[in-house]
Formats: sequence, structure tokens, C-alpha cells
Amino acid sequence: SQLKVHQGFLASFKVTAAQILTVVQNLHAQYPHYHLDVVGQSLGGVHATMLATHLGEGRQAGTLLASSTRITLTHYGRPRVGNLAFVHHFRSLNLINRRVTSRNDLVSRIPFRHLGFVHENDEYWLDTHGK
Repeated sequence: SQLKVHQGFLASFKVTAAQILTVVQNLHAQYPHYHLDVVGQSLGGVHATMLATHLGEGRQAGTLLASSTRITLTHYGRPRVGNLAFVHHFRSLNLINRRVTSRNDLVSRIPFRHLGFVHENDEYWLDTHGK
């Protein structure tokens, strides 16, 4: 099937994407051997996922980052971003991905699976005591 992401999430990411990518490119030019850690919570986790995806694509194409640059994505309480085709694409980028959720957080359960949205990996659960 065709790769799809939530259109509202994509639109909100596009508002700041160019500025963020410029900063990342400038920092990467200054520190080419550093690795990248991309972190976000809730909607920020969505943006972090989209940024890491874009950076991973650029790394594969050799246009944004050196091929040796490790990209680690950590997101907390993030909604589902895209469909299964997005998940396959995301996994093909060889990113380190850490998804942390609270058992009581409903945000990580939307948009709903019956609409075609899925998470791209296993998760680390936090209980009510933060463990």
C-alpha cells in the first residue's frame, strides 16, 4: 500500500522543518563526527519521528548527513504517525528507535489502528510509579 502519515501531523511538522533542518545541517558541518539524538514528547514526538525519518533518508541518499552518522530517536507518549507502509519505510532507515509510554496515556493510542495507523516498534512501558 501507499505510504501515508497523518496529514495534520505532517502539516504541523512542515511549519518548523526547514528551520530545524538548517540548524542540524550547520551543526553537522561543524561537528561531522557527532551522532544525532532526536527527542520529543507527545506532538513533539511526532515531529521528532518525522525529523529522524527525513534525516535518515538524507543519510541514505548522502545529501544531509554522513553515512556513518548514528541517528537515535527517543519519544515519549507519542501518537501513531503513519500506516504500515510508513513503518516499513521507517525501519529501512536503520534508526535507533526508543518509544516510551505510560500505561495510562491515551495519546499513544491515537490515531486508532482501525484507521490504518500503527506504531513502528516495540515500546518501553512506564507504570504509575515511573518504573
